[in-house]
Amino acid sequence: MKKLFKLSAFTVFIFLNALQSEGQMLQLLPPPTYSMDDFKGGFYVEFTPLGNLFYEVGNRNIRNQLEVLGLPNGDRFKFDKFVYSLGYWRKKWIFQLDFFTRNFTGNPVARSQEFGENQYFFNSLQNHAIQLNLGYRMAKLNERNDLYLKLAFGQHWNTIGLGITGKNATVDMSNLATGPVYVGLPLLEQSSTHLDFSVEIRSAIKRRMEALNGVSIGCRYGLGQVPWQALNSPTINAINDRSVVIYSKISIGLRLNKEK
Repeated sequence: MKKLFKLSAFTVFIFLNALQSEGQMLQLLPPPTYSMDDFKGGFYVEFTPLGNLFYEVGNRNIRNQLEVLGLPNGDRFKFDKFVYSLGYWRKKWIFQLDFFTRNFTGNPVARSQEFGENQYFFNSLQNHAIQLNLGYRMAKLNERNDLYLKLAFGQHWNTIGLGITGKNATVDMSNLATGPVYVGLPLLEQSSTHLDFSVEIRSAIKRRMEALNGVSIGCRYGLGQVPWQALNSPTINAINDRSVVIYSKISIGLRLNKEK
């Protein structure tokens, strides 16, 4: 009986030791890694935060007119910019819908230039656009990043707000309540379709769900040379212009990948 008990105890000891060793081996195994070939597609959302480089090389005629009013191009570099994106990728292709919203504010120094007893000033410039993108993965730069070429078609809307004071004083747009009375001029609006070309570096696909980041450099080219129209006012000798934008953006987001 004692021999049977010792044999049973020894058998249990060997079994537990083997189980413990197997558990240790499982713990030492690295986490699973994937490549794009392990997935068939997936959805993603992106957000481009505030403060991206941007320069509008088009709308040359309206820019010249703003300079005549004492509003130099320096006004066009104080801005907020947001881009919201919803996309889907499959193999080497991506399909993405973008919504741009961009708000400019004038430069107070530029408003100090006066004409007679009145002073013109640059109130605001807004830009909104929506576009549909088609992208193709051209190359794999390294284990972390892929290179994409993207082409987009969309519509954009530009709005410029101007104003004129009733007396010879500088307008402080940050504190209008204590400043001089001013009359708002009719908003100037322009809308056209556009093409967007961009090159983008995006994080490579490695997990089922992962953070997404990308860096883009591109150009948005207005397809039409259309006139600026005054809102709710008759427009005489409207200026024809073409909107052309060169931009760069850094985007962050979340991507859900479907396994094959």
